[in-house]
Order: sequence, then structure tokens, then C-alpha cells
Amino acid sequence: MKKETTNSSVPENKNNTLSALDYYNRACKREAIRDYEHAIKDLDKAIIIDPDNIDFLFKRGKLKLKYLNSYAALLDYEKVIKINPDHNEAHYHLNFIYSKIYHNTEVMEYLNDTLEINPEYRDELEKRGLLKLKSNDYIGAIDDFDKAIIINPWIWDVYTGLSEAKRLNKDVKESKEAIIEGHKVSEYSIDNLYKYTVFYFEEQKYEDVIRFCSLILKLNPNRFDTYYLRGVSNFELEKYFEAIEDLSSMINFNPASVLSYLKRGSAKIKLKDRYGAFADFRKALALDVEYFDLYFEKVNSDIKPEEFAEEMKFFLQHIVINN
Repeated sequence: MKKETTNSSVPENKNNTLSALDYYNRACKREAIRDYEHAIKDLDKAIIIDPDNIDFLFKRGKLKLKYLNSYAALLDYEKVIKINPDHNEAHYHLNFIYSKIYHNTEVMEYLNDTLEINPEYRDELEKRGLLKLKSNDYIGAIDDFDKAIIINPWIWDVYTGLSEAKRLNKDVKESKEAIIEGHKVSEYSIDNLYKYTVFYFEEQKYEDVIRFCSLILKLNPNRFDTYYLRGVSNFELEKYFEAIEDLSSMINFNPASVLSYLKRGSAKIKLKDRYGAFADFRKALALDVEYFDLYFEKVNSDIKPEEFAEEMKFFLQHIVINN
């Protein structure tokens, strides 16, 4: 009698103790603590086991774009599109990479030629506005964004670009007005603001993250994931009291947020509150052992030998003894 076989989206791994999905899940956790180097290595192992898994390839491309360079990510995104030509996010990232590979002047020439043929091509106006924004041509960017809004006033992203251009051009009042107008045209405005917040967070532009988080929380104080991003940003800017306040708010909304306990514990270490930190690390360990281990693996590799080494040793010894 022929044995039945079970279908699985992730092939079994007979040669390793971890499956492809195990490696992928661990990579996601490493990404969350921004240990990109080891996250990519875990994804390499997952892809060896399951080479055509779109989720694995897309995630690795995203991390390579963040940690390595555009060229390293290119092949992963191209393979994703080859497997699934309708993968919109892969197309978006690939277009971003192409725009970085080609010189800005070449892209600008292409956009100028296109808009000369069709001045009401809204998408190209937005792209040219963004390119001018990157090139510090704020007046030109404002002009293109305004034209794009006249053609179609119902696209939220253009208002965000317009607001940034006006802010950088020192038009603070008009910058705020552009954001307000954007809110009026999109019921998903907070979600779009959050996307920009995540972008700035990944780019490590923490002042911008705090600015966007504060705006989101003013619009919706219950958008609790925003507290985490602002808390981590405050931590990176060495504003430890503010970080603890934000991370505590995150924990109040979501008591199972392992990363919030870990980061709040680190902030308490910086303030020499060893027992407060001990309580946070112990809670994180109880919630998720793997997250705890990965976090301290990264902390131990990043931390300066002379900085809080005794405190860290104290916590780790006591946590191990008591668990």
C-alpha cells in the first residue's frame, strides 16, 4: 500500500535540526531586535531548504537592502517577481533599487521627457517631486506635488510629500496644513503616517520617528504600537526617561510585548536601576525564551566592555539561577 504524503508549503529538512520555517521565524525575531547580519544568515539557511519560497526571498531582499546594499537585494526581488509577477511590494522595492542604481540626473531627464509629452501624468509628477525633495529643491518639489494634487486630490502620499517639502522649506504652518488636508481625503491617514514612521525608523532617523509618532498619537492615542517605536527612538537618542515612559505605555496596552520589556530593561540599566531592569528581563524571559536569548546575544556583542558589564553579568547570572 502506498504511503500518503502530506502537502506542506515548507519542505521538511532531514539534514538539520531546524526546519526552513524555524529559520525564517528566528530571522524575523532577529530583525525585530535589528540583528540584521544573523537574520540574513538564518534566511540563507531557510532558502537552501526551500529555494522558491516567496516570503523567505522577499524578507531576505528587504534585509539585504537595509543591512548590505541595493545590489545585494536585487536578485532576491527579481526572483520573487519571476515566481509571482503580481507581487506589488517586490515591484516597489525593485523600482526603488533601480532609481538608486541609475544617476539622479538620468531619472530626472526621463521624468522631464515624460511630463513634456503628458503634463498631467500624476504618478510621474509625484516621482519628480520626490526626486526634487531628495535633491533639496524644495520649491520645485512643492510645485510638482501641488500639480499632482490638482489632478487627483485623493492620494494621501502626495500630501505627505508636500508637507515634508514645506517643512524643509521652513513653511511650518503650511506643512501642518498639508497634513491636515491629507487627513481629510483618506480614512487610512493614520496607517499611511505609520508607514512613514516605520520608514524613518528603519533609516534610523529617530528625530523624525518621534515627530511622526507624536502626530499619530495626537490623532489616535490608542495606536499603541507607536509607543514602542517612539520609545526605542528615545532610547537611541539617550532620552532614557522618555523611553521608559513610552515603553511602559506600550506594555500597558500590550502586556505580552517582549521587546518592550527588554528595551525598557536596557533603559533602566542606563539609569542604574538594576532591580527594575531585573524585573523587566525576568518578565521577558517568562514570555519568550528565544527572544530573550537572541536579544542578549546581540547586546553582549554590541556593548562596550567598560559599559555596564558588571550589571549585565549580575542580571544574567541571577536570571539563570532563578529559572
